Amino acid sequence: MTAIIPSQKSYKIETGNQFPPSIPRQGVKRSRYWYGPYEIRALNSSVKLGNGRSGDPGGTAWNYIGGDLPKDITLLSANVSVVYADGSLIGTSNGLYNHHLLVVDLSKKPPTIATCPSGRGAEPPGLSMWAGSSEDKGGSMFTTDDGKFNSGYYVGKDDKVTMAGDIVNFTNEKKIVYTMIDIQYVEGKPEGHQEAVTQLWNVGQCEGEGKVGFDIPKPRPDQKKFALRSQNMTMVQDGTFLAFRGHLHEGGTEVIATLNGVEVCRSGAIYSGPSTTPGDQGALSAMQYCNKSIRVKKGDVMTLEANYDLELHPPRMQHGGGMAGEMGIMSIFFAAEPTKAN
Repeated sequence: MTAIIPSQKSYKIETGNQFPPSIPRQGVKRSRYWYGPYEIRALNSSVKLGNGRSGDPGGTAWNYIGGDLPKDITLLSANVSVVYADGSLIGTSNGLYNHHLLVVDLSKKPPTIATCPSGRGAEPPGLSMWAGSSEDKGGSMFTTDDGKFNSGYYVGKDDKVTMAGDIVNFTNEKKIVYTMIDIQYVEGKPEGHQEAVTQLWNVGQCEGEGKVGFDIPKPRPDQKKFALRSQNMTMVQDGTFLAFRGHLHEGGTEVIATLNGVEVCRSGAIYSGPSTTPGDQGALSAMQYCNKSIRVKKGDVMTLEANYDLELHPPRMQHGGGMAGEMGIMSIFFAAEPTKAN
């Protein structure tokens, strides 16, 4: 898989006192890695740009192995963004829509934390994530906010990490953007640490057989307010949920996680940016985090619910016409307890 993805060296690396770590753990370092530049096609252009496949007919997508990223480290947090040359975030306020930016370790297989009633894993296959972002922004936590929980995401000496971005331009001017990966980490692998992961659990993950995508089925034309609920997902690992954060597209209002029948997170959508859809109440700009750590054990049951109001928040219009798809995802930040020997 990595043989057909080209490698890209960093555009620049920022470290030092200008970017001090925010996690108060001994030995923690912070670095910001920039990649690019990437030219984003204009709204009125029919010329395809980028080496990736866009989820929007008029989008620009790229996919590269990140050269220069540090190895043999343990990530404590990772935040990825698409920015302009001055470091400011792209957004609907300046004409660009961040469909997604995913940073994934291709050398690691995601663990199965929970299973569907069919026995299939609740995690998307093949995604061992550092972090991801879209118009709702957000990063990954591999320890608690105070850094006291001994957990993290270990990056091996030979790991290959890919950056896949997809941006839609709503102006008639080409734009230049960059990938920025902001990480906090410690060298090596701390003794006794619990391996942490980020996973994207989808309300429809347990439905059907075979390939499972992130987009939910399109609602009926007359269906404006509705909720989708997942099947039960049963924990197969002991460990700790470090945090949760929902992910929706315009039209979604909240994602709720329930553990053993008790609500543990209600991640609400924040609409504040200029909308790309006429008559909308604003673009989805952020999702609320739930940062309280929760210990779980094998046999515990998790369910998800996603709520939508397409009257209040009409879906985004794609280039060429048609409404963009909806999603209902909860980002799960989880640290697994070591397996006990028999």
